[in-house]
Order: sequence, then C-alpha cells, then structure tokens
Amino acid sequence: MKKQKENLISFCCLMLIGVFLSMFRQNENPFDFANYHYYNAFAFLNDRSGQDIVPACVNTFFNPIIDLPLYLYIQYFNDSPNIIYALQGIWTGLLLFTIYKMCFLFFPKNEKGMAFTTIVLDLAITAQSTFSQIGTSTNEITVAFFILWGFYILLKMIKFSETQTWQRFLCSGLIMGIGLGLKQTVITYCIASGLTLILCYPYFKKPIKNISVFALGGLVGYLIINGYFMYKYWILYGNPFFPFLNGIFHSPYFFDFNYRDAIYVPSWQTFFIYPFMWNIHPTSITYYPYYDIRLTVFYILPLILALVLSVKKQMKRFYFNERLFSATCIFCFLSLLIWMALFSMMRYAVVIEVIGAVIFVKLFDMYNARRHTVLFISHISVIVVMILSVIIYPSYGNVKKHIDLPKVSIPDNSLVKIYGLGISFVIPEISKGKNIKTITYYEKCTGQPTVCRLGEGTDFAEYGAFLAQRTEMEKNHQGPTIYFYDKDIKNFQSAELQKVITESDYFCTTFLKHFWASFIGNFQICVPKELKNEILGK
Repeated sequence: MKKQKENLISFCCLMLIGVFLSMFRQNENPFDFANYHYYNAFAFLNDRSGQDIVPACVNTFFNPIIDLPLYLYIQYFNDSPNIIYALQGIWTGLLLFTIYKMCFLFFPKNEKGMAFTTIVLDLAITAQSTFSQIGTSTNEITVAFFILWGFYILLKMIKFSETQTWQRFLCSGLIMGIGLGLKQTVITYCIASGLTLILCYPYFKKPIKNISVFALGGLVGYLIINGYFMYKYWILYGNPFFPFLNGIFHSPYFFDFNYRDAIYVPSWQTFFIYPFMWNIHPTSITYYPYYDIRLTVFYILPLILALVLSVKKQMKRFYFNERLFSATCIFCFLSLLIWMALFSMMRYAVVIEVIGAVIFVKLFDMYNARRHTVLFISHISVIVVMILSVIIYPSYGNVKKHIDLPKVSIPDNSLVKIYGLGISFVIPEISKGKNIKTITYYEKCTGQPTVCRLGEGTDFAEYGAFLAQRTEMEKNHQGPTIYFYDKDIKNFQSAELQKVITESDYFCTTFLKHFWASFIGNFQICVPKELKNEILGK
C-alpha cells in the first residue's frame, strides 16, 4: 500500500512537471505542424485521399493516429492555447515517470538513490533533443515513452529473473510495436532492442522462445496501429508501406527507389568519427545549431568501458555480474550506431539521451562507491556542464489562438491550387462542410530523386500516376479555381501561376505572413475578381 501511494505521488508530481514545462515553453515546430501534423488527422477523419493531391509531399502518408489528440484539442480549445499545451505536456510527464521507474532498477530506494534519480531526470529532460520538443507536435517524446516503457519491462526481467514470463516478453514487444506503428522513426530502437536480447540471451530463461515472443509482440503492436493503413495503401497505391520501400513494391505513384530522409547521415568514411564532428559543425545533425555534448559522451563511454574491461581481462565477468548495466550499455550503443546509420537527425535521439543519462549517472555511482576522487570530480563536472549547456530555442508564447487564420470563404466545388509546402494546415479550415479539392505544387528538384530531399524540392506529383490523377482532376473541374502561393519561393517557373498573378481577371493579396509569431512563409491568395467580396469579405 505504501509503495502504491509513493508511486501515485511521484506520478502526479512528474505529470505536473511535464504539464508545467509545456505551458512554460509554449513551443512548436511550426513548419512540420503547418505541413502535415494538423492536415493528416483531418484527412483521416474526413477521408480526403481522393480530394487532395499529396499536399504535404511524403509526409502526407505518415500514420495520422498519433496526430489525432492534438487535432481534437484544437477543435475544442483553439481559443485557449494554454489548455492545449497542458494536454500536450502529458506525454512529457509520462516520459519522466518511466525514467523514474527505470532509475530504481539501478539505484536504491533511499536518499542517495533519489538524488541519483533526480540527476538522471535533470540530464534527460535538459538534453537538446528532448527539451526542444516538449509540448510540440513532433511526437518524438510520445513514441520515446512507448519505447522506454517496453524497454523498462525487459530490464525488470533481467534484474528479477523470477519475473520472466512469455506474457511479459509479449507485452514489452507489443508496447514497442505500438510506438513503431505510431511513428516509424523509432525503428532504430526496435532493431537495437532485438539485437540486445540476442546478445544478452544468457540472461534469459528459454531465450529462443522468449525472444521470439518479444518479436511477435512487436509485430502485433505494429499491425494494430498500422495494419489498416498498410491495407489502404496496398489497395490505393500497390505498396503497403507507401511511399517507403518502393524499390521493392514498384508503385507507379512514387519513384522506384527505397526512400529515407538521409540528409544528415554520414558517409562511411566519417561514420565512426561523426559524433566528434557535431559540436564542430553545429548543423550537422539538425537544422538548429547543436551544442550538446551528451550524445558524443554517450558514444565514448561504452568504448572506454569495453577497453578498460578488456585490458583488465574482466569483460566476461562484468557481462555476467553486471547484467542490468551491460544490457543497458549494449542497447544504448547499438541505438546510437543504428540511429547514425539510418537518420543521424537530432530530433530522433530522445531515447538515446535518456538511456545515456542513466548509464552516465550509474557510472558516477560506481566511481563514488570506490572512492576514485579524480574520476568523481570529473564526472560531476561533466554533469554540471551538461545541464547548464542546454539550448533554449525561442518559444512561441503569447499566442491568442493555436490556429489563427484570416477569414476566407472558399465557394463550394472549388479547386484550390497550392504552390509551396507548409500550408496544408489551411485545408481543414477552408474545407469544412464543403466539396473542395486541392492540388499542391513544390519547387522543382535540380538533381535525381535519389539525391533530393523529398519535401524540399522534389515534386513527385509531376510524375507517374499522381500526375495522371491531377490532370484528370483539372480536366473535370467545373467550378472556381483559387490559388495559394509562397511569394518567397522563386523556383516555381509556373506559367499558369505567373499568368494568374499578372492578369486582370484575378485579385491577389497577402493571406498569411506569420504563424505562432514565427515567420514560415509569405503566402498570397489569388481569387477571381468577381468572387473577391464573397471569398475575402472585402
């Protein structure tokens, strides 16, 4: 009873911290929200697959379930953004509580253990990837919670071997599979967890059976969340993973190669030294400057530990005597390597930051117990530097509405042509209760599709089946045509758009310049002059 009460108090306190941090930060990733997070949930609830031609490029086809809560929050609380941020902060609170529970597998439940747990929580929440995404729609904290929850169950079975049952392995895999289904960027940690179980098979009873059950749970969890969309995309596009793995499925709606967002992935020549380059080149793993040394430290630590143990010929002994710590180090190091190979994008590193913080503080505990004064002082100094070096990106506070758009009334049966990314969030606002179709055009890619970053240059609606679908939509359209375009983009070279901007039959004016007090585009709207007053109200 006392344990349950302590857990409840800790849960409530950490949830309040998560909610407070989200409300305090009032943070968002404006481009991703405007480009697909808001639109995807709307499209799913209103079945827009035949009415909008790839409005968010590749991101149009991401699983929308994870975006449904925020979409619904906005429908009910758009005029009270603090309520929305508070609700978004729940995921941060859940992440903190999972870290808290994990820490007490490593530290005793006394004052010393609580002090170490507090340091881990501080290190985890102030890491750049985690702190910069609190309360945002990026959803990386959300899926990190599912991965860490599943991994916590595995760690608990490693520490307490008597708790090992196939049901718990199934549950762990199921939870991680759900996270993968919600957002496939956590494939890194699903692969790493499977490899960790294989490398640590002596820790488990009936390892072949239990590891197989874990994998089965992961598959079931993934299909629960993503199975419907796999079926839908197979029927619509001939590729259940559309637009990914198209080098295998050869859908006519996409380029014939296996796309992944690899803009930050290092070359094989620089792969193993890449973690040392991040602070020298601050934008090498993110579009924001990166000045956090944590990931680099978490890369070095397992290497140093392995080297020391090898020199002392204690590797095997450590592997069997320190099972919990060994498994955690293996998982963290494998996660970091796989993350670098697949993405190397800072936003996707939340789980590595959390697990690395646990390992780092546990080493601090070991040094302290053995009274290595120099190592102790060095360790605590690095911890202080890590916490103080957190980068606080500018937030978007003082907003009166989460979405605040100019009033426009697009006529029923209109075709809306959008030039430029980052504006699909207007589609839900102009399409409610109306039969409106949209077509989106992007900047042209100057290179081959395999070397272009889709979504920032390659308009795959200009090729194959989407082009035929767009042509058919334009051919059969009988109603008014409305144009939205980003005035700051110079590379469209669209004769139709240029004609609309300059000809006398259309009236063009500024539609939107700012979003969450952050400049994301200078969007213009062009409407037929005879409908100017009806649409714009002026």
